[in-house]
Amino acid sequence: SYGAMYKYLHSKRSARDGNFDLVKIPLQLRWNHVDNLLNPTEGGTIQLKIVPTAQIFAPQFAYSINTFTGTYYQPFDEEKKYVFATKLLYGNILG
Repeated sequence: SYGAMYKYLHSKRSARDGNFDLVKIPLQLRWNHVDNLLNPTEGGTIQLKIVPTAQIFAPQFAYSINTFTGTYYQPFDEEKKYVFATKLLYGNILG
């Protein structure tokens, strides 16, 4: 998935107080291999999300928010009443 977004930010509590006009372009890739989307009991997902952001007026700057998420589900019994579920999330901001 992809998109575009404009965000006006008024900051009073940072080292760089002021008004900021930010343009964001969220990009997302997701692979889903679970048995039930709302109540998964078996399978896994992988998601990569990148949101490049730029300040369009002075002072100009740019950064990118990046996240990687992986989930895994493994049932303990045949009825899938008890499920081992785990989630791994890694993120960083470059800029």
